[in-house]
Amino acid sequence: MPLRRLVVTGKDVPENLTLLFGQDKDGFSPTHTAIRHEILLRPPPGSPMDVMARSMKFDQNCPPWTPREASEEEVKEIESIRAMQETIRRHMGSRGVEDVTSNDMRAILVNNFGNRWAEMLQTYTTALNSMDRGVRPPGIYD
Repeated sequence: MPLRRLVVTGKDVPENLTLLFGQDKDGFSPTHTAIRHEILLRPPPGSPMDVMARSMKFDQNCPPWTPREASEEEVKEIESIRAMQETIRRHMGSRGVEDVTSNDMRAILVNNFGNRWAEMLQTYTTALNSMDRGVRPPGIYD
């Protein structure tokens, strides 16, 4: 949660990451990247990411979100995730994204990316989890 707070408040700069994690800061790079993507995507209510953040109270008593602007690399990654969301929507059509199955996942990845499907798996997962999929557990949005 401390890393998320740094990202949300735009304080996730190298000096602060070193203060928080010491020499191990590079070991947290994948986690930092995942949190940056989540915050920059601003997942809507009903998305698995939003439900998880609310149920775990990640942002309880959190100051307003003021994340750092996305780097050029992050802009490209976010664009790739948004493009994947559109690919998922197109594939699902009138069924909507609430009921994506493993067969849908396979079709989306293999039909669109062929032999590169495995390298697109993380993008697919982030895209799907940051979409409103109608997830509304009791007590989360009440």
